[in-house]
Amino acid sequence: MGRPRNADREANGDPREMILKSARAEVEKHGILGLRVAEVAANAHYSVSIIYRYFGDRDGLLAQVLGDLYEEILDRTAKRLVSSLPATGPLTVDQLLALAPKPSDAYTNPDLKLRLQILAVAATNPALEARLKTIAQARFKLLKEWSASTVARLPEGQVYDERIFFIVIVNQLLYYNTLLGDDAVTDDEYYQFLKDKVTKI
Repeated sequence: MGRPRNADREANGDPREMILKSARAEVEKHGILGLRVAEVAANAHYSVSIIYRYFGDRDGLLAQVLGDLYEEILDRTAKRLVSSLPATGPLTVDQLLALAPKPSDAYTNPDLKLRLQILAVAATNPALEARLKTIAQARFKLLKEWSASTVARLPEGQVYDERIFFIVIVNQLLYYNTLLGDDAVTDDEYYQFLKDKVTKI
């Protein structure tokens, strides 16, 4: 007995979801550059033409899959930020700085490498770039609200320059630090730099 025809498969499940699941598995197994539409189709048990019907082309498929992954990365980051601080009570600058990504994260955080790959693809995939802009802008608004409520919990008289958080921390790519060898900035050096810049007593 052969593989079910597309019409039969569509009656048994959501083709779009099955294709996305297959594409995601291909990205996880072979990386973004290793994604092949023919393999995605074969593993989802659909024809390539069905993929093109739902996503237009390979770029459209990548825009959906990588956009979903990017959104999940930002959601994990937000969850980490919120869960790392006590829900109520005063905070210290040190507690806030502990939330910042560390230079060593570039070695240990798989999300960072995946995020860099997704951003690289977005540079040549307008559909993905548009999706990432929508995701990032929505998340940034939430981050600003969270930051304002968090900074309000610092001790009276403590001045915290939020530009350091939004310009230096949020918009940096620490991966470059992994290329510097013995000249790389250590986590302690980095935190001391941030603390010197964000606080005025």
